[in-house]
Amino acid sequence: MLINLLRLIFIICALSFIFMLAQAWWQKRRQGSLEPTPFWPVAAIGFAANFLDTLGVGSFAVKTACYKQFKLIDDRLLPGTLNGQCVLPTVTQSLIFIGVVKVDPFTLISMMIAAAAGAAWGARHVASFDRQTIRLVMAISLLVVAGLILAGLLGLFPVGGDAMGLGGYKLAIALLGNFIFGVLMNVGIGLFAPCMTLVYLLG
Repeated sequence: MLINLLRLIFIICALSFIFMLAQAWWQKRRQGSLEPTPFWPVAAIGFAANFLDTLGVGSFAVKTACYKQFKLIDDRLLPGTLNGQCVLPTVTQSLIFIGVVKVDPFTLISMMIAAAAGAAWGARHVASFDRQTIRLVMAISLLVVAGLILAGLLGLFPVGGDAMGLGGYKLAIALLGNFIFGVLMNVGIGLFAPCMTLVYLLG
């Protein structure tokens, strides 16, 4: 019952996003302020990156590297592009995985809310960042995430336990971590890698 309710919420949110996206596109087109973006290269990168997303690799780092390498997206527009581009693919992944992967519903929902709250709070501040500030924050954050991933690959972190949910201080740490990761999504740092590292550490 709860799974079906979550799926319904995801679908409603996706439809709302499509409406808002179309409305914003129409307004910018009328104002003549649309910034041109090469469609097919961005679409191809998005397809490959979101495929890797389903494997738990995360798409933000892949897209960031490709966009910067081929100079497809201006750094100033990168955070918004990454987040906006990932909404519908992420909803699709959620609809598929939410009924397959077993996890405590309270842990899942509370961590989702924490990440969303962090993203909403961070968006108000990141929108005013200039290009150089975004580059600096992205560089530092990506180095930290890369360090965590490397430590995990080298076996310096526990591989993870068999817990289906979290409680007590562990849940509090997870919620705080996901809030911070939500904030970092606004500067183009994906949630998957740091969140997976966090839940592995918490068992």
